[in-house]
Amino acid sequence: MRTQSTRSAENATAERLLAATARGDKKSFEQLFRLYYRRLGGFIRRMVAQPQAIEEIINDTMLVIWRSADRYQQKSKVDTWIFGIAYNKAMEHIRRNQKHTHNEVALDESVTSLPAAARSDDASQWVEQGLQRLSPEQRAVVELTFTFGYSYPEIAKIVDCPTGTVKTRMYHAKKLLKPVLERLAEPRGMEKAQ
Repeated sequence: MRTQSTRSAENATAERLLAATARGDKKSFEQLFRLYYRRLGGFIRRMVAQPQAIEEIINDTMLVIWRSADRYQQKSKVDTWIFGIAYNKAMEHIRRNQKHTHNEVALDESVTSLPAAARSDDASQWVEQGLQRLSPEQRAVVELTFTFGYSYPEIAKIVDCPTGTVKTRMYHAKKLLKPVLERLAEPRGMEKAQ
């Protein structure tokens, strides 16, 4: 997770680059693109079921930024504004393709039926599978909180909903992920203290 000071420095750089982009400076836009490319890719990857769509969504996001940089009103941080655009583009993609099937059922059964060795060896894969069981809105809240370090009010601006809704999404996401995380926390194999 990025520290507050890192985020502040990046946001100051992003503000400068966005202001130059608003004046039509292509080099500043390219720098802005490079500054956000990896982070947007990581964020979008968690939301969209089709890996091949990530690049398209990043490009769509950056096209909106290029076209509307002069309309940025500083009501939020540049970072929040850019992630809000990426979130909206990812949600448009999901709605357009309707290939994401939200499946909350059987999470407990699928996790409890796994052999302990498989659970412990592939912990990141199990967490990823658990995250895929969440709705895109819930995954976005989890990702923005734990990977990018945003506060609930910042997330509310990004996903354009009340802070209470963000908290509710996080509550339900944690509830759905709890069985996965509990199983991963169990001792490995036969290593039990006697």
